[in-house]
Amino acid sequence: MYRSNLTARLSRRAGQTMIMLAICVFAMLGVLGLVLDGGRIYFEKRRAQAAADAGAVAAAQEIRRGHRETSWVRGAALTDTDLNGYNDQNSTIVVNVPPSSGSRTADDNFAEVLISRTLPTTFIRAVGMRTAEINVRSVVGLLPDSFFCIYALDPDADGAFTNNGTTSFEANCGIIVNSMDAEGFRGLGTGACTKATNISIAGGYSVGCSNPDLQTTPDTGIPAVPDPLAHLPEPDRASLPMGSTTGPATDRVYSPGVYSNKIQVTSGKKATFLPGVYYLEKGLQFSGGTIVGDGVTFYNHNDQGSDVISISAAATVNINAPKTGTYMGILFFGSRDSPFSPPNHNIARGSSGSNYTGTFYFPNEHIDFAGTPAGSVGWTIIVARTMDFSGDTGAAVVNPPPPDENPLLVPIMVE
Repeated sequence: MYRSNLTARLSRRAGQTMIMLAICVFAMLGVLGLVLDGGRIYFEKRRAQAAADAGAVAAAQEIRRGHRETSWVRGAALTDTDLNGYNDQNSTIVVNVPPSSGSRTADDNFAEVLISRTLPTTFIRAVGMRTAEINVRSVVGLLPDSFFCIYALDPDADGAFTNNGTTSFEANCGIIVNSMDAEGFRGLGTGACTKATNISIAGGYSVGCSNPDLQTTPDTGIPAVPDPLAHLPEPDRASLPMGSTTGPATDRVYSPGVYSNKIQVTSGKKATFLPGVYYLEKGLQFSGGTIVGDGVTFYNHNDQGSDVISISAAATVNINAPKTGTYMGILFFGSRDSPFSPPNHNIARGSSGSNYTGTFYFPNEHIDFAGTPAGSVGWTIIVARTMDFSGDTGAAVVNPPPPDENPLLVPIMVE
């Protein structure tokens, strides 16, 4: 009897032990699942976020280059998400321009990348969680570049940026030189000094400035940057009216549109340009006189390489770019198909009463630019393949634009 009772008690204890052991194993699997599966899920979510960020940056870069078509933007985004381990085979990836939610839903300068992925669990499935969902989002867009305002785009030219003056050139902003040449940035002569908030060069430099207080030491080995205005569409000739003029020869008023002959203003004449886009098929020449215009953009077709923009120091020029619209901040726009045949465009500072407010954009051309007189109230951006700066009276000064008039766009992650 005693042995029978003992056996029963031992059996009950063994059963309780098995139950307790099962409970402990179940609990241990839950804890192990939280630690191992939770750590894996967290790791994968970080990878997914990095992939989404990379994809959104790539999409924004395509927008910056002017490729706003869905195929271009999505293709660029998927290429970079794939480099980070996420693609259409293992995840669901959605690319939206503009973003589908958030503060930028109406801004097609921004791209959104959404990544979702289902991960199978290992230990945590013991508590009924057989899969885990990963969902991440990244939004990157283009905002005005408040730091740089001079871009020399040529990747190879010696002297892509050349200061050939006898007095200092001052930029109250940064200068970027893409040239990998040993003298991509060049200052010719002891008076050819260049002072800027920053000078970034892909290659090297050579300067002769004798006054170190007037010469900013360039940073070298900086990666080249894409054209910051590549997103800007060229004007459609077919959609523009033919340009026209009114008034006497000594005081002409020009209306925007297509001009098949060269626009010329000579000494003793005045020209007033009404707001709008001027499509120039034979270039423009201001050899003297007084020129005024507010809200104007001069687009130069220049398919032969000889129909250039030429503005003499004898002219008094006061022209301002538009403050709104597609060509906000664009004063001169050279066709991307124009041949590269220096010296190309010659923009003199004009008389002491002259002022240019806007962007000089010649992505495949050279520009000779004498700068803006010290004390001028305007702002200037210069983006060209190569450029020369010169001057012999007073310091040439370039000021950056205010944010609400700045057409330069750089990728910024916002969400």
